[in-house]
Amino acid sequence: MYFLGGWLYNGEILIKNGVATLKHLTCFRDEIMIYLMHKGFDTKIAFKIMEVIYKLRVKNYKEPLWEEYKEIMKNYDIPNLYFYFLERVNYMFPKAHVVSYVFNAFRIA
Repeated sequence: MYFLGGWLYNGEILIKNGVATLKHLTCFRDEIMIYLMHKGFDTKIAFKIMEVIYKLRVKNYKEPLWEEYKEIMKNYDIPNLYFYFLERVNYMFPKAHVVSYVFNAFRIA
């Protein structure tokens, strides 16, 4: 499930140009935190980075902390493609909301 900014005008372009595959894209905001934790980030910092991206601060407000977080992420060998993707995200659902919507769709059906 790819939502605004996750797929349209972002992941869609990366895949069409052969820069990324579906496994390289982040679908849900939870995945940002999980990916950073797997790269060795402290849970609190990974959560803060996810929150900055989730609240649209990177794209709309150019959050001052983003540049600082970006430098920290570069020290953990996060690829530039990931920055490109995250800076263009408009909104990402948490996995729990998607699961809830699917259950409600089944109930309605």
